[in-house]
Amino acid sequence: MCLLKARVKRLGEINVDLDWWSNSNVTHAELVKCIKAHKIILHLYDVLQPVISRIIFIQFIMCGSILGIATINIVVFADSSTRLAILGYMLAVVMQSFPLCYYCNCLIDDCNDLADTLFHSSWYQQDQRYKKTVVLFLQKLQQPLTFTAMNIFEINLATNINVWPVAKFAFTIYALAQGMNLNEKLQKI
Repeated sequence: MCLLKARVKRLGEINVDLDWWSNSNVTHAELVKCIKAHKIILHLYDVLQPVISRIIFIQFIMCGSILGIATINIVVFADSSTRLAILGYMLAVVMQSFPLCYYCNCLIDDCNDLADTLFHSSWYQQDQRYKKTVVLFLQKLQQPLTFTAMNIFEINLATNINVWPVAKFAFTIYALAQGMNLNEKLQKI
């Protein structure tokens, strides 16, 4: 994506060795190549998004289950030193999803920056054909890319930092355990 942004940034530069017509054709041909490269990136996004969606959803479910069980362990069985160790383990479990969320967020930001880079190139100095192509490309670039986990919640740093879906699932497990009086049943064993 960074290479594509660099190519888009260089689009408006005028080559003084060429006459106006040749420079216009070369610049338009470069723009078309950038559009094709963007289409390839979008195709890769279409291929990877369902895979990432399933994997991160399963990972969030597993994290929620682990956090729910660890919460039951903290409340029912653990003494103060064990609670500290469990809290460290819970932090490590939550941090497992950080790399994927971080890279999804970076890709989304790079796609948004690409539209800004194209807009700030010197497209206004080009011929009409080039301007029309830039407008169409800008419209395509402004369609946001989002990674979602099974179309339930977005995968980004805000989701990972808030840990809302995971914490919500963990609380559900804890509430179910409380509702079944699991605390009393486990202490009798």
